[in-house]
Amino acid sequence: MLSELTNYALRDEELRGLPQWEHGAYRDKIAHHLQQFQTQLGVEFTIPADDLAELILAALSGVTTAWLAHGDGTIARRSLDQFAAVFASYASSSQ
Repeated sequence: MLSELTNYALRDEELRGLPQWEHGAYRDKIAHHLQQFQTQLGVEFTIPADDLAELILAALSGVTTAWLAHGDGTIARRSLDQFAAVFASYASSSQ
């Protein structure tokens, strides 16, 4: 499991930077997609895109961890649907 690898890396002095790097890479990819939404679709966000990227990553991580714990895809999809509504509340059309 990735969570086990992350926990292992955090306990190992030589690997400690890997989880931070991985988290940053995911956050940067999400921020890139948010920037594309802004430029290609005319979407504006009510909070900074970097903050929104961090929120999205935290939500996805949480839903993934919860799904690993309970294994219920219906609950996981419902959580993602509800998060999508929260995400949408931070967006508005600039056109």
